Amino acid sequence: MHFFLSPRRAGRKELPGKLAVLTPYFNPAGYQKLKENYLRFAESMRSQGADLWTVEVAFGEQQFFLPSSEKTLQIRTPDILWQKERALNVLAASLPVHAYDKVAWVDADVLFENSHWMADLARILEDVPVAQCFSSVSIFNRSNTFAALQRLSLAQAAGAHHASMEDLRVFQPGFVWAARRSLLSRCSLYDYLVVGGNDVLMATAFLGWNNHPDPRLMLSTQMYRHYAHWRKKAQKMAKGAVGCVEGRIFHLWHGHSANRQYLERYGYLKEHDFDCTKDIAIGKDGLWHWATDKPNLHARVRQFFLDRKDDG
Repeated sequence: MHFFLSPRRAGRKELPGKLAVLTPYFNPAGYQKLKENYLRFAESMRSQGADLWTVEVAFGEQQFFLPSSEKTLQIRTPDILWQKERALNVLAASLPVHAYDKVAWVDADVLFENSHWMADLARILEDVPVAQCFSSVSIFNRSNTFAALQRLSLAQAAGAHHASMEDLRVFQPGFVWAARRSLLSRCSLYDYLVVGGNDVLMATAFLGWNNHPDPRLMLSTQMYRHYAHWRKKAQKMAKGAVGCVEGRIFHLWHGHSANRQYLERYGYLKEHDFDCTKDIAIGKDGLWHWATDKPNLHARVRQFFLDRKDDG
C-alpha cells in the first residue's frame, strides 16, 4: 500500500459496510471481443466473490446483450457518445443507500491475479478516500495467452516516486479505481469527455497534479475551465491521499491500442469546438444526449467507435 500524504491528514474512517464493484458495458459497433471479454471478466468477478453491478447501454434499436437482472441496470439511449463515466454515475446513484460505503469502478476487460484485492482495498479505504486497485498490469496479446506489455499503475509509480511517474505513456492511469462512497456522493466521476479520456483527468486530479499532463494542451479553453472547477473539488476531497492495492491485473485484448486513439480523441473535440456546457445535456435516461446541431461533431464521435476496431 502506498500513501502520498499522511493518512491522518486524509482522515481515517471506519467503513463497516459493503463494497460495490461497478462496471459498464456499452458496445455501439457490436464488437464480438467486447462481448467475450465482459463474460470472462464477470465470471472472474463472481469466482472472487465480488458484489458486481453492471450498467449496460444500448444505442438506438440495438438489442441488449446481457440478461436482465437485479444487479444489471439496462438503459437505452439514441445518441452514440462515450457514456462510460456517465453510466457509472447513474449506476452508483442507484445503489441501495445504506448497504454500501465503498465503491470500485472496473473496466470489463480485466482479470485480477490477487484474489484478495477487495479485502485489501477495504482496509486501504479506511485510511485514504481513493485508491487505484492494482500495482501492475500485463497487457495481453490477441490470443490472451501472453503478456505482450507490462506497466506499473500510476498510483504505484507515484507512491514509489518513480523518476518518470508523470509520463502516462509509461504508467497506467485507468482500469480500476475505488473510493469511499461519501466521496462519490459529493464529487461524481468526471464524465464530460464524450470520446473517453476522463480517467486520465480523474487520476491526475486525485493525485493532486495540475500540469502532468498539462490538460490545457489536451482540452479547449472552455473545457479546461470546466474541468479545473471539478478538479478543485476532487482535490479538496482526496487531499492527494491515494492508496494502491498490491497485485497484478491482466488486460484482455480487444484490438490494437493505436486504434483506441488515446491522444487523437482529444483533438477531435477541439477540432469541432466541443463545449460540454452547450453541446450535450443529460436526458430522461440519465445519459448524455446531443443538445446542439453539430452534425460533423456527431459524425466524428460515431466514427471514433468504428475506428477502434476492437475485433482487430
